Amino acid sequence: MNKTLLKIIWAFIVIDLVITWIWFYRKSLDNNIKWPNVCIKNQCFGVELATTEAQRQLWLMNRKSLPENSWMLFIFDSTWEYKFWMKDTPIALDMLWIDSDKKIVSIKKNAKPCGLYQCDIIDPKVKSLYVLELNWWITDKYNIKVWDTLEFKNIK
Repeated sequence: MNKTLLKIIWAFIVIDLVITWIWFYRKSLDNNIKWPNVCIKNQCFGVELATTEAQRQLWLMNRKSLPENSWMLFIFDSTWEYKFWMKDTPIALDMLWIDSDKKIVSIKKNAKPCGLYQCDIIDPKVKSLYVLELNWWITDKYNIKVWDTLEFKNIK
C-alpha cells in the first residue's frame, strides 16, 4: 500500500473519531441541561418562563399554537390579584392561578381570544404568585382541578 493511500485512510479515521466525539459531547450536554418543568399528577411538562414585565406583556401575543407539552409560566415578584386578557393571542387557553405553595387557586377554562371590538378582562378574584397558561383542553385531559398541587423543577 502506498503512503498517500495510507495517509487518506488515517485522515478519514481521525475525521470519524472527531465527529463521533462531537456527537457524544453534544448528546451529554443535552442530557445535562436542566429544562424548566411543571409537574402535576405524575406528569411533567416543559414551560417557557415569563419573569419580566416585558415578557409577561408580549409572551403569547400573535402565537398561533402552543404545543401540548409546552406551557407558559408567568412568575411574579409578589402575591397579588393578577388579571389577564387575550389581546392579540389567537389561541384559546386554560389559565391556572397558583399561590406561593404551588396550589392551584383558580382556573379559567377555554379563555377565548379577544373579539374585534371587545377584549374581556379575566379576573379570578384570588391572590396568586404564578399564572400558568396551556392549551384550552389540557385541564380536562389531565383532570386538573383547583387545589391540586404543582411541582416546579429547575425553576428559580
